[in-house]
Order: sequence, then C-alpha cells, then structure tokens
Amino acid sequence: MICPNPECKRNVSPFDDKCGYCGAPLKDNHPIKNYMKKADQIIKDNEPKAELFELREAVADIPSDVFEKIAPDKGFTRSVASKGSKERNIETPTQTSTKYGSVYIKDKNADYGIDMSVEVDYFNRLNWSLMNVGIPLVQKLKVTNLSPEKLTNIMLSIKLSLDYSDSWKATIPGIDNGQSKQINSIKLPIYKEKLRSIKESEECLLTIEVSSEGKIIYINNFEVQIEPYNQWYYNPLIPHLSDSVAGFVLPNSRAVGEVIRNAGGYLQKLCGISSFHGYQAGGKYTQQMVNAIYLAFQWSLNIDYINPPATFEHPGQKILLHDQILDLKRGTCLDLALFYAACIERIGLYPLIFFIHGHAFLGVWSTDHCYKDFHKRLQDSVDIKEELAMYKDVIKRGHIIPLNSTNFTTGSDFEQCKKNGADYCINSPLYAIVDIEAVRSHVRPMQLET
Repeated sequence: MICPNPECKRNVSPFDDKCGYCGAPLKDNHPIKNYMKKADQIIKDNEPKAELFELREAVADIPSDVFEKIAPDKGFTRSVASKGSKERNIETPTQTSTKYGSVYIKDKNADYGIDMSVEVDYFNRLNWSLMNVGIPLVQKLKVTNLSPEKLTNIMLSIKLSLDYSDSWKATIPGIDNGQSKQINSIKLPIYKEKLRSIKESEECLLTIEVSSEGKIIYINNFEVQIEPYNQWYYNPLIPHLSDSVAGFVLPNSRAVGEVIRNAGGYLQKLCGISSFHGYQAGGKYTQQMVNAIYLAFQWSLNIDYINPPATFEHPGQKILLHDQILDLKRGTCLDLALFYAACIERIGLYPLIFFIHGHAFLGVWSTDHCYKDFHKRLQDSVDIKEELAMYKDVIKRGHIIPLNSTNFTTGSDFEQCKKNGADYCINSPLYAIVDIEAVRSHVRPMQLET
C-alpha cells in the first residue's frame, strides 16, 4: 500500500500501524491485514484449528490483484498451515519490525508431516557497509515443536543462494512438545570478496532448513536484496545505524594523500607552517589546518557538486569513493562531506558528519580536550534526543566547528562555509550525527577498491 502522507507516498507494509519512513498512521481497513490479525489472535489464543482453517479459506478467496495492490514489497513471505491440511502460501508481508528495521516472519508449515512453526527475524538487504558494522543478517531464528512427539537430533541450516555464503549450521539435541528453541544474532559466513564485487543490486534467496534424525522437516526461501559495494543503507528508525557511514571515511586513500599534499602550501601561507600535526599543534591551529584543506579542494582540485547518482536501493545512497571523486571532479553533498572528513581525520583531527532533511555536511572538534570532555558527559545521556541536544549545545559554545561541504564548489570562502554549516546546525532539525573518532571502535574504514 502507499503511505497516505502526501509528502512521503512510499510503498509500505499494510501490516504496520504507521509508515516506517515518516511515521504517518496507516488505515486499518485492508482485508488482508484484518484477516491476518485475526489469524494471529487465533494462534496466540490456541483456539481450535478448524477456525483457523476456515479463515485461511476466506483469505484464499481474495483476488490475487488485491495482494499486488496493497502489498507490493518484496522479500516477505507468509505461510500458514495446520497438520493434514492443504498448504496455502500467501506472498505478502506479515510484520516489519520498526525497532530493528528487519523483517519478521512466522511460518507454520506441515509440508513434511511435522506440526511445527519457524519464526525468523532478518534483514532483507545485505551490503558491504552493513557487514562492516557487524549487523547480523538473521536477528532471530526460533523453532517451535507443535507435534505431540519430541523432536530429536535437530539440525538447523541457513545459506544464501548464488554462492554469497557458506552454510551456517547449528545442532539442537531435542525440543519437547510445545517447547521452543531460539538462536539470536546469526552471522552467516559471507563470502566478502563476492559481496565487494557487486556493482548493481540483485536478488538472492535466504534458505532456512530444519531436519530431525537426518530427515528434512522444514525448508523455505526468503528473498534478500544484495546491494552494490558502495551502497550506504540508512534507516532513521534503527538507532545508530547511521554510524555505518563512517566506513566510507577512508583516510588512507590515494585521493586524501593528494589533497593533503596540495593543502600544505596553503597552510604555509595561512600560518607559516607546512606540516599538519593535528591537535598536537594546539587548538589555535585547528581552523587554519581545516581551512588549508578547504582551499586545496577549492583551488587545486576544481571539484563540482552533483545530485545523487541513480540508485534503486532506497533508502540510502550510492557513495562515490574519494578516488572516484578526484578522478571525476564531482560529488554529492554526502560524498564531499565524507571526503573532507577523511582529510581531516588523516591530519589527526576529529571530524563529524551531520544529517538534516535533504542534506549532509560535516564538522570538526576544535580541540581534543573538548572532544574528551564531551564524551565523558555523553555516557550519562539516556536517548538519542538528549544526545542530539548535547551536540547542539557544544556547537553553540564553539567546541565543534560545523562546515558546509559544498561551499568550496560555489566559490565561497572558508568563513561562509563555517557560517552556512552553523546555520544548518542551529536552524534545522538534526536527524543524526556521526562522530567519526567515537565510532572507530566498531566501524573501521572499509577495504574498498574503485
């Protein structure tokens, strides 16, 4: 179905209570949603399966074009069955978890004569950036024995098709009648080199198989979208997922080295020194060093601003890497912010990336003392709103210097760059802030080749 918010109008799951993108409430009058809600309640209340069978027959009578109109999303499967009944697979979303941004599926299957259910909570997308921050593809796998007999010697197997991974396997000695076993945070042995070679999105299948005493008792496939190596996935509903963008800040790239070489001459003219020594040079030199890099971008590299490239993997954006920007002489606001941030990190300063509606820019900590003092206090913050408010406070006090990364493409001087950056921080709602030095403990620069 389509989000009713005229400013959003994205495809959303009819089984959600609100849009996962803008938060707009969704109407509760879709036939499939009502059927499935009732089915979930029947299963939850352990009511007679005959009633569930009647409900499933009613769902089967809904024309297929209704499903296509209100459930256009891919990568979700709903399967409901009881032992001895005819299996009916309904390819439509069941539930999308707004807490984790993942897909939740409860599959009750009797194809192999065993009454059981399998619940899987997984991301229906995979890319190099998500893997770099260690997000497990499968968040949860839960197997429930609904048969009267105990299941013994159980083997679980998960694999991505098209040779994207080797098989992940786990054994369970047994599951008694009415009992469940659950495994969380399953990291598949992904073939990194193949994932890093993907340039355009393609579909593959996540195959989950359950066997008991060497006989298969459950198998099903779930669609997963494999995204390009330079795709950055962003979902504002997932706390700190924006941190993954730090993987695209590549301080040791060839392009960063060239920018720093060019910036040395400008630094000499600004303050009489030609070497970058980070915060060891003293806080008074921070702005001169960042200004020298700005001048190198503006006058030595002649880089232009462009709109984001064509991509079909929303939400998020394909990132032009620093070497590509240098060769093509162009980049988006996010591309340029990441490139500028990499140069700042290379010289021993601490950059940040800011996100507001429709724009990305950067900043830099004025001194390492300000950075350390802030993060000591940040440990006591309770939520993301409080954290963003604390950042705004130190920006107003001058401890962080915001910079608009696209100013050097317009001929504006460094003072205008700082002014525009400060205006964005003070006057626009901040969606996310990525403090590069702070997230380096869990988000390293990605190993990417252009």
